[in-house]
Amino acid sequence: MKARLRLLRLDMLRLTRSTGVAVAVVLLLAIGVYAAWRGARNIEAAESSAVAAETAYGDQLAYLLSTYPPATEAGEVLYYLAFPAPQPSLPLAGLARGRTEVETASLRIRLLALEGQLYEHETVNPRLAAAGDLDLAFLLIALLPLFIIALTYDLVSSEREGGTWNLIRLFARPRRLLALKLASRVCLVGAVVAVPVAVAASLAGFSLDGRAG
Repeated sequence: MKARLRLLRLDMLRLTRSTGVAVAVVLLLAIGVYAAWRGARNIEAAESSAVAAETAYGDQLAYLLSTYPPATEAGEVLYYLAFPAPQPSLPLAGLARGRTEVETASLRIRLLALEGQLYEHETVNPRLAAAGDLDLAFLLIALLPLFIIALTYDLVSSEREGGTWNLIRLFARPRRLLALKLASRVCLVGAVVAVPVAVAASLAGFSLDGRAG
């Protein structure tokens, strides 16, 4: 058991001492932390937009009630009144923005052409929709697989080319060596994923008892 842990630690040291791996890890961590911070700011912006919509609704309603006499028909007042329709988001929505990057977080709906107002926000900018946004979902789906490929494509060939494969085979069987090398890479990838997710959960106020907000 001690020999396996020693081999695992040595392989982790070899990985972290590689300039390319170190640069990739720092870059992925920086992107992940920035994406987590940006996701939290987007949620705050959506909440501020919802509060502003409610405030505007109250001001508009007070203005209309003060402008029109009490005998005015309700339809005449409601014709000019815009009702807020916010789209609430979960605290962990910052992990993956999805279509919220191209859709408004809060709608203002009037009693005129109601059906069109509900779905007109689906007409989005195709360039913006195609480009996507930098969030943790992009990191996990697009960037992380490339990092895993870069870590594992030469799992054995690098040892053979360096002439160390026969030497390290003295400490363990080939299958066990492969398992240890894969375990070290799993630990490294897990750390790259865990740090940004932990930052995002902390910014979102996600507690350890499983409740968000």
